[in-house]
Amino acid sequence: MNNTNKLNYITYQTFPAESANSIQSMTMIKYFIKNGYDVKLVFPNRDKNSQSNLEVLKNFYSINDNFDVNMTKHILPFGKFNFFKKIFFHFSHLLWGFFITRKINKKNELYFTRSDWVYYFLNKKGLKVIFEIHQYSKVRQFVLKYSKSKSSVYVFTTELLKNSFFLDKQKKGRSIVLHNGYDEELFNQNIDKQNRRIIFVGSLIRFNKERGISFLIEAFKSDKLKDFSLYIVGGPENIVLKYKDILERNKIKNVFFLGFKNRKDAILEMQKSEFGILYNEKSIHALNHTSPLKYFEYIGAGLKIVSVDYLAHRQLPGSNNLFYFDENDSNSFVEQILTADKEQMFTINKEGFGVNQRVKKLIQFVARLEGFEPPTP
Repeated sequence: MNNTNKLNYITYQTFPAESANSIQSMTMIKYFIKNGYDVKLVFPNRDKNSQSNLEVLKNFYSINDNFDVNMTKHILPFGKFNFFKKIFFHFSHLLWGFFITRKINKKNELYFTRSDWVYYFLNKKGLKVIFEIHQYSKVRQFVLKYSKSKSSVYVFTTELLKNSFFLDKQKKGRSIVLHNGYDEELFNQNIDKQNRRIIFVGSLIRFNKERGISFLIEAFKSDKLKDFSLYIVGGPENIVLKYKDILERNKIKNVFFLGFKNRKDAILEMQKSEFGILYNEKSIHALNHTSPLKYFEYIGAGLKIVSVDYLAHRQLPGSNNLFYFDENDSNSFVEQILTADKEQMFTINKEGFGVNQRVKKLIQFVARLEGFEPPTP
C-alpha cells in the first residue's frame, strides 16, 4: 500500500446510532485521525434519524476531531417494508455497495470497511482495502472466497472468529486479530466510586430480542444483594418503561433504569460503579466470537467484571480477571457478585486495551506488509 494519509471509511451503517457497532466505527475514525490520516466517512441515508451534520455527530459521540462526511441517498427497499426484512437488507446492501463503489478508482488512497459488499467490489478493482470482520456469516465467507488477497488486509476481532472462516494461505498472511478497545480520552477522569454499585451498559434489545434484562431483575430479588444496587444504561425508551413497570409491580428497590445516555454520561455512570456485568442472550456469535465493546469500557473504568461463562468471554484478553457465572443460574450469578465484592478492583495494565493502541497496531501491520512508513500524526 502506498504511503497515503487519505482513508475512506465506507460502511453500510447508520449514524448517529446508539449501537455498539456505530460507536466502534466512530471511535476508529477518531484514532485514525489522531494517527495522521485524513478521513472521509461514507454511509447511506437509510434511517429517518441519519445525520450528515458533522457537529451533530461530534456531539453525539463526544469527539472533537474533524473529518469529511458523505451521507448518500438510499432509495433501496430495506426499511420500507415490514416483511422479508432480512432479504431486503441483503439485497439493498449489495446494491448500495455496487453503486457507491462504481466511480471509486483512486489507487493511492486507503479504504476501510465493515461492509461485505463494499469490500467485495473495491477488492475486484484491486484497490487497497482494510476489511474489518466482527461476525461470521455465509455471505462474508462467500465474498472472502471469491476475492483476491493481494491488495486487502483482514481484521478479525477474535482468533476464534478468524478460525471460523476458510482462508487461503495468502489471506491468512494478510490477517490480523485485534480485539475491540475503549476510548482512552473518555476514561481519563478521576471519579469516586460508589460502594457496591453495579452497572450494565448496552441496548436492551437486539434483533427484537431482550438481552438478559429479565434475568438480572430476577436475580436482584435475592436478599443477598439487598446492599447492592444495579444501574442499567440503554434504550429504547419504550423497553425502559416496560421494565420500570415490572420493578414497580414487584417492589424492587435496588434496580434503576437510566435509559439511553450519550457517550460521556454513559462512561461517567461506568466510572462511578464498582462492578460491570457482561451478559447476553445465547447465540453463535455471543458464545464463540464476540469481543464486546463494553468489556473494554469496563476495563477502562477499572471495574470488577462479572461475566456469563461463554467460551468467547474466556478468550478475551485479561479474561482471567473475570468472575464467571453459569448461564441462567441466578444463584451462581449472586455468588460471583459476592465473591467479587471481596476482591480488589481490576488491576490489569489498561494501556494496551485502548483504541489508539488498536489503530497503531493495525497501521504498523499494514505498513509492514507493504513496506512503507506509516503516517506521522
